Amino acid sequence: MNDLRNLYPYLMERNESEEEPSAESMFYINMFTAYKDFPRFTSWNWAAALFGPGWFLYRKMYLYGTIFLLIDILAVYFPIMRVHLLFVGFNPALFGLFGNSIYRYNLKNRADSNSKTRGTSTLLAWVYAVIAVLMTIFTILRA
Repeated sequence: MNDLRNLYPYLMERNESEEEPSAESMFYINMFTAYKDFPRFTSWNWAAALFGPGWFLYRKMYLYGTIFLLIDILAVYFPIMRVHLLFVGFNPALFGLFGNSIYRYNLKNRADSNSKTRGTSTLLAWVYAVIAVLMTIFTILRA
C-alpha cells in the first residue's frame, strides 16, 4: 500500500482529473496518505456515521451497503430480546470509526482487480434515502 496513486482513479469522479481533484477526493487522498503505513486504522467519518448503509452504497461498496441495510431492516422489524437496540445504537459509531478504513480497503481491492467500478453513486444514495423513509413510515404506522 506504499503507492496510493493507483487508488486515485477509483476514488475520483468522472469529471475529475488527478491534476485537479475535488475537495472531497482530496479529503480521502490526504487521509489515506496519512495512514498509508497502517493496514487498518480508525478515523471519524460523519457521513458514514449518519447515513450508514447509504454511505456505503454511495461509495459503491455494494456488498457492505446491502449487508448492513438488510441487518438494519431485520434488526428493526424482527427484534430479538432487544438485540436490535444494541445493533442500531452501535452501528453509527462503528461506521463512523471504521468507514474510512473499509473504504480504503475496498478501493485497494478495486485497484488490485482492475475493476471498472469508479467514483460514487448518487442514485444508490437516493434509493437508500427512499428505503429509510419508507422504513420510518412503516415503523410509525405499525406502532
